[in-house]
Amino acid sequence: MRKIKLSNFPKLIQNDAFNTIDFILIYPTTYKEEDMFYLNLLCQNITNSSKQYPSEQQFKREAQKRFIIDYKMKTIHLNTNIFIQVSLRVPNPKKVKSFDLDSAFEFFMDMIYHPNVTDGVFDSYQFQREKNFIKDSLENSTTNIYSVGYQNFLTYVDENGILKNNLYHNQHLLANVSEKRLYEFYQKSILKNTPCIIVYGDIEEQKVYSLFSKYIDLTPKEIEIHRNYECYLIPRSETQYIEENSSFNQSALYMGYKVKDMKRSDTIYLRVLSRILEGSENNLLFNTLRLEHNLVYDVRLSSFFKTGLLFIETYLKDSSKEEAIRAVCETLEKLRDADFVKACLDKIILANTYHLIRQKDSKYSVVNEYIDACMDIELSLEEIYAQYKQLDIQKFIEFLDRFILDTVYFLRGEPCEK
Repeated sequence: MRKIKLSNFPKLIQNDAFNTIDFILIYPTTYKEEDMFYLNLLCQNITNSSKQYPSEQQFKREAQKRFIIDYKMKTIHLNTNIFIQVSLRVPNPKKVKSFDLDSAFEFFMDMIYHPNVTDGVFDSYQFQREKNFIKDSLENSTTNIYSVGYQNFLTYVDENGILKNNLYHNQHLLANVSEKRLYEFYQKSILKNTPCIIVYGDIEEQKVYSLFSKYIDLTPKEIEIHRNYECYLIPRSETQYIEENSSFNQSALYMGYKVKDMKRSDTIYLRVLSRILEGSENNLLFNTLRLEHNLVYDVRLSSFFKTGLLFIETYLKDSSKEEAIRAVCETLEKLRDADFVKACLDKIILANTYHLIRQKDSKYSVVNEYIDACMDIELSLEEIYAQYKQLDIQKFIEFLDRFILDTVYFLRGEPCEK
């Protein structure tokens, strides 16, 4: 397991092309199954109130008064690694003279470090409200074919439990969450944790230091992350076929593929395969299943590069199932033709050329790529583009020999199909 070592000192990414400044704090922590609901609850309780402004109405009104454009908290979950990202977006005081940066920043830090907590317990009313929101959302998802089909599919395809280890499959844990336990999770993840700090915009380094030093100890400290992002699923020796009945008015077909002996270096092949099958440049799946043969109402593709899973999701009539499976297999066989693959790849490379040009006008591509790079989460668009241009097509075709159909799951809606 590789270790990533980062500094706690604010990283300033200068950019005077825009009228806003972004402050981003990233708190690295580790994932535990019993914490999964607390991640969601923490985000909601932190960004809707504080000790000074305990009601949501007060809190939002105060944010508006201080000219805050946006504030939010999100989590990035990668196997046993969790990154809690809290961000603030404000006007550039050089452009908006009436804006008080210190006041807005104080509100933001107060939100993070002084939440609505009394005697080590989060506010009971807000906690229960957010808990009920989660409960209602999970209950609603059981009446949605997209959610039910996907979650059922995960049950069968994911023998490691990393993908199905989610809120939907662990609803029983929600009953035991508590305000006190949420505070303990907050202490571990935020209060006693050291964040990586990124600032993006037109602002002086000294000003950044003076802002943060009032609230965070900036004494040089090393932040160590035990990088454990990948958990590759292992293909079965034989494809499993599972069928279940439902009361939905259409049927759902899932075809899950895994990579035998998957390595990080195989990610480029999985990425290219995904782009050929679903990317707008080629979109082989939609063209074959929908336009040419009219077998499906809808077709989607999802790739999980960190687990080596790619699955095709289609919505169709029961009578179309076998023909749809056959069409998908035949589509994949086309990719054993080197000339055909090269033609598809050339389209992808051309599209990425345009994407790189458009990226120069993207407001936040620089900061997003910086986060991905320093934490080794994802390659930059330029790095991916270089991999496309250098791709050995013969090795890609050889990769297909290790691309195994692991699970076919069919959720039949036949009883309701009229």
